[in-house]
Amino acid sequence: FWVPFNCYAQNDAFPICSLKRAMRARFAMPTAQEIGRGIMENPHFTQFAKWYATNYNPVHLFTDAPFLESPSPVTTSYDPIWYLFHSMVQYHQAIWTDCNEYDLIDPAELEQHPFAYSPYCVHGECISPNKYPVEWMGMELDDVMHFGGDLEAREWSYIHNNELTVRKLYHLPRWGIVYDLGKEDGFYEQSGMREYCEGKLNNRWFITDVDNPYKSDGESEKVMMAESYIFSSYITYHSVSVIVLVLIGAIVYGLYQIAMKKNKMEATNYGNYSYGAVYA
Repeated sequence: FWVPFNCYAQNDAFPICSLKRAMRARFAMPTAQEIGRGIMENPHFTQFAKWYATNYNPVHLFTDAPFLESPSPVTTSYDPIWYLFHSMVQYHQAIWTDCNEYDLIDPAELEQHPFAYSPYCVHGECISPNKYPVEWMGMELDDVMHFGGDLEAREWSYIHNNELTVRKLYHLPRWGIVYDLGKEDGFYEQSGMREYCEGKLNNRWFITDVDNPYKSDGESEKVMMAESYIFSSYITYHSVSVIVLVLIGAIVYGLYQIAMKKNKMEATNYGNYSYGAVYA
């Protein structure tokens, strides 16, 4: 993995610079049980946001070096762990929303439900903007989110032609997101969320191992493997046959073209004339 910053290592050549990490020695990752308890014990959005930001923020786990922190270029978003981490953050927020039944709220009516969402920011720039423009720090439901870098300039990006807000992001199905809650060793089971979410899960937001349409038992898996083997053998056999027929056809066609060219040469090479040209 590479980043276009911090070209300090041997063989680094801008813009292809190696990804660098500096692990913090005193970061303690909460357990699934601790995270689950925090989700269940903080039903108000502001409570939940404060707890989550304070107790579960491993993004800065690998930035224990001055050149990896602001005002130097922050490269955490180039790290592949960044995307896994933020997917899990979205999962935690989604299951908090769903299991408190805030998923039943129409996004157009969120103002009437401060427990589900309240504008919240304790960053110094939110309170008294100095370094960044005021409009970048908006947290209201319809405040347009600011994105740095080149993302807005990319035609494939949603924000190239659209404004993104909290209200638009509120419901997962709008974005084609569905989380598979997994089996016994997954967060859903280990955290204690199964009991808390009993009878509340939105099947458009989450699927469990019980209702997962893609899972198969052992016997079905064996049948599928056998069918796959038969199908692949069939395809292989017929593919070889097709290839042989194509090769034979190509040879026959080539011999035909040679014969036709020879006949044309014999038919036109008379007197002072040659095929395709006339000599004076």
